[in-house]
Amino acid sequence: MSKLSAEEIQKQQKFTLAQSETYKKICKEYESKKYSQALNNLNKILKVIPENGEAIAMKNLILYQTEQQEAKETIEGIKYALRNNLRSATIWHLYGIVCRSEKRYSEALKAFKTMNNLDGKSLFLKRDLYCLQMQNHDYNGALQTRTQMVDMKRDFGGNWICKATSAFCAAKYEIAFQSLNVFMTHFAKKQDDWRWSDLLQFKIIILIEGKMYEKALEFLKKEGQFILDKTFVKEELLKCYFNLQNTKEVKNILKELFKLNPYNELYHSILLDLFNINLGKLNSDDSLKELQEFYKEVNFDKSYFVQIEYFCLRSFNEELKKELEMFIDELITLKKTNINKLLNNVFNSKISIDAELKYQCVLNKLKDLSHAARYCLSYKNIPAKEIQNKSSSILLNYVSMIIQSGDLNEALEYLEIIDKDEFILQKYYWKAKCLSKREEFKQAIKYLELIREKQPYNRNLLNKIIKYSLKCNEIENACNLLKIINSKDENDPSSTNAYLLLAFANAYFLKGDLENAKRYIEQILSYFNRLQVDLFDFHLYVYEKMSVVAYLDLLRNVESFDNSDLKKKAIELLELINGGQ
Repeated sequence: MSKLSAEEIQKQQKFTLAQSETYKKICKEYESKKYSQALNNLNKILKVIPENGEAIAMKNLILYQTEQQEAKETIEGIKYALRNNLRSATIWHLYGIVCRSEKRYSEALKAFKTMNNLDGKSLFLKRDLYCLQMQNHDYNGALQTRTQMVDMKRDFGGNWICKATSAFCAAKYEIAFQSLNVFMTHFAKKQDDWRWSDLLQFKIIILIEGKMYEKALEFLKKEGQFILDKTFVKEELLKCYFNLQNTKEVKNILKELFKLNPYNELYHSILLDLFNINLGKLNSDDSLKELQEFYKEVNFDKSYFVQIEYFCLRSFNEELKKELEMFIDELITLKKTNINKLLNNVFNSKISIDAELKYQCVLNKLKDLSHAARYCLSYKNIPAKEIQNKSSSILLNYVSMIIQSGDLNEALEYLEIIDKDEFILQKYYWKAKCLSKREEFKQAIKYLELIREKQPYNRNLLNKIIKYSLKCNEIENACNLLKIINSKDENDPSSTNAYLLLAFANAYFLKGDLENAKRYIEQILSYFNRLQVDLFDFHLYVYEKMSVVAYLDLLRNVESFDNSDLKKKAIELLELINGGQ
């Protein structure tokens, strides 16, 4: 704490002409990473005016950059400098740099906004503000900042491409389109095939996202030949024709695309719309017949996907019942033990017609087969011996369904019958599942440990044992298992399932051990902090250093990561912990 009066401290905030020149020299030395020279010159200034905020802030920043000082001490030092000179854009800038380096992006953004309000004429400062706004997904703010930069320097191409990307992210598609046009007309080279193709793709994406389908279609017909990714061209043409209701062209393009990737979600969604087929609702026989014919044309009618889709789209009747039962027989013959999972969509009322009836049909079929397997009986035209050969597959499928419906005692009874070695681990797994449903977690762990003897490095298995251990308050055992999962660097949370860390935090919280609960929450937040991608170079030099299309995909992924539900739950629990302390 300074012994000087407030008035004396304020007098020290103004540099003499010589000190001002020295400080400019220091800034250049800092940018050139000549840190020792910069520190020597700073000490000369501070010897005369020890309370000068800009000199104090710069010294703290250099000590931090040279690892002579921790981040916490650096931030405190710069905050002290701000108290001496709150209206210095330079100090706010330096504070923002440290916060950004520590990935405290929201705090850095506040600093850069304040800096911009104090000095709105510096392109250099606006550039950093723009990057932080993009990093924080404040796209409207980023567009506003970049528009100011365009007005200040219209002959710099980077301003225009960045204005286009920020406008696109802010859903200002007309502005994005106009800005991209300026960039392509005055700053891009058509001879660079790859980069030009990337810009053309970006233009199409803007038009499609902005629902300017006629304009997009016209542009694709004219410029599509110059786009290197031909699948992209077909997909965007598909979107245009579909939204312009050109059924014939949609069907033709879909045939081409299905041959490339018959499992693409977009293609299937458009295909169902094309034939007026609604998931979970009754559809006409004609529509289903058209769909069937389409699949035959593209040689996709024999896959499980198509069979399951038909089961979803058709209403339940005697004919469908027979087909479902035959499908079950086929899967059991192939020793499939995941019928419940395979037919998950068929049992989902949101996407399947008469889902409950179909579920009951499969359940009854497996129940009858399981009864026959249990008592060595024949079933319809299937001899008892054949049923015995398939008994383990039959029983495991039946058990998986009745566990879901809550018939746990019956499930355990049927599991006892399974004795074939090839299915023994699955038997243990489902026993553990049953017992966990009954909240008998200690017993469940015993069966999971039997599996672990055969699969000691099965990470999913370890995760489950840890969760069950936490459920029965065996936190110490869970901690020991966590050490097996963790990498050699125990302080690196990225090696651990973050959901497990949250389970530990919850367990400690319920036990009343708030200190350990908080420790695990901090590990989760550290996990997100470490894996958060700093895209500053790409925000600035998107066209020069990275494909625009790839950059936009990366932005979406980063935004999704930042908005993770797991992260939100961790923050909510931390607030509860802090409230209880």
